[in-house]
Amino acid sequence: MPTLLDISRKTGLSVATVSNTLNGRPGYSKATQLLVQRTAKELGYTANPLALGLLGKSTRTIGLLWSLGGPHSAEGMARDIALRMQHRGYVTHLTDSLSDPDVVGRQLADYRRRGVDAVVIQYESGVVTEEICRQLKGFSAAVAVGPVEPFDEIDWIHHDMPNGYRQAVNHLADSKRTRPALLVHAAVAVHKIKAFLEQCRELGMDVSDRSIINFPANGIHKQFASLCRQSLDERFSREFPFDSLICQCDELAAAAIAWLRERGVRVPEDVAVIGCNNAMLAESLWPPLASIERHDEKVADEIEKLVFSRLDDSDLPARRRNVQSQFIWRESAGKRLSPKTNVKLSGGL
Repeated sequence: MPTLLDISRKTGLSVATVSNTLNGRPGYSKATQLLVQRTAKELGYTANPLALGLLGKSTRTIGLLWSLGGPHSAEGMARDIALRMQHRGYVTHLTDSLSDPDVVGRQLADYRRRGVDAVVIQYESGVVTEEICRQLKGFSAAVAVGPVEPFDEIDWIHHDMPNGYRQAVNHLADSKRTRPALLVHAAVAVHKIKAFLEQCRELGMDVSDRSIINFPANGIHKQFASLCRQSLDERFSREFPFDSLICQCDELAAAAIAWLRERGVRVPEDVAVIGCNNAMLAESLWPPLASIERHDEKVADEIEKLVFSRLDDSDLPARRRNVQSQFIWRESAGKRLSPKTNVKLSGGL
């Protein structure tokens, strides 16, 4: 990689003159500026972002702390954000947060050392501590995305995933299902479980803590089907006592449908099944899989707006944005309802 010394040798100018000229410092003739810039371009010289950060200048880099332990939707979301930053001329440092506050804290410290201009962080309850909020405020721009508001004045996007679960429960109640269950990784689905139970109880449905089927996720996507079967086998050695099942992701829903069919249970006649994330495969399954649309593209839109408006104007007050998930009906959810304000209808293939 070309250095300032290489430019100095080729132009016959001192390293200090080359450095000062490239950094736009005054006192150098137009001819000297053009010579240095032309030589830097010919050699393919680019400034070291880390060095720029140490000088307190923009490094045109973004730190992205995202939990990549779920199915493909998490990776797709991270890529969408990174592409948007790339189109703006920024490089993204992507790190899996592992939903662990210690990992997040260490990575934020590393981002500070690298001099990144902005940080985008996805979080669940307990991941964003007061100390982490303090660290976030040390960046030129920081955006938190999650179900609960951070402690301090940080730009925040409320990605309301529980909303889609509430809508799914509404559909099940309207279609006369009375005994729903929820298949989730309980450790990270606190808000979804709360929304599910509260909405069921409000509608007079028969639910209890036994209605929550814990899926022990290990972050390895290809094992989702076997772990799903394991969870269901351990809980239901004889019969499945529920008339409907909402799953944390579409992959789990597909595995659950296969498990039910092996036991002679019909979907949706005996048990309605609903997934989440509205994956491309959902319409191609049989029956076509009802799902919860995350509207990740809207989240990415808001992230881009918040980050770059903050970089343009550091004096802006902390902003709050809300993006709601949405239940999408397909045949696996049972009886089709008339269109409602909060329920999107989508036929299968």
